[in-house]
Amino acid sequence: MVESIAALAPGLPPSRPVAEQGAAHTATAKGSEGAAATGHTELTPEERAEIEALKRRDKEVRAHEQAHAAAGGPYAGQPSLQFQRGPDGRSYAVSGEVKIDTGKVPGNPAATIRKMETVKRAALAPSQPSAKDRQVAAEAQRKAQEARRELQEEKRADNGAAAGGTNDPVPPAGLATGYQRDGQPADAQGRQPSQARNKSFDLAV
Repeated sequence: MVESIAALAPGLPPSRPVAEQGAAHTATAKGSEGAAATGHTELTPEERAEIEALKRRDKEVRAHEQAHAAAGGPYAGQPSLQFQRGPDGRSYAVSGEVKIDTGKVPGNPAATIRKMETVKRAALAPSQPSAKDRQVAAEAQRKAQEARRELQEEKRADNGAAAGGTNDPVPPAGLATGYQRDGQPADAQGRQPSQARNKSFDLAV
């Protein structure tokens, strides 16, 4: 199973068209060239404030998604960013996500526990995890707990199987079963048949 851990844009200025990562760089270059060609470099105070907000958001989103990717190791993909063009013609990252593998390791609860611990760390790696991040972390914790129960059941089964091999009764030292003396089989107390019969008669009298 693959989940997305994501940073969503909170309360930014009204959106301009949002571009995917590859197209965003092209838009940035074209926007800069267009601004230079037309000479429209003057920005209103509102536009400058919007640009500053976009810059802060861009920095936060990149740091957030990179934290997920770095902590997720082999289970996490590369950050995927969505962009918004600012009044200056530049594109700024306003949201993003990282795909992370949250599936159990089939038939190996110990490996599942280790994997889910990594997934949880990755989900909570940013300084301000999103609601989706916390949801993924909770799911990883639940699967880790299930794997721990499976591991305990396996250990109990193994211990029971090992103990079952030692349940055959062992005669105490000094007592011989089937021991023969003078060619006669002895009973469980090592007595000859005649002795056993005599003792039996004595007890019955």
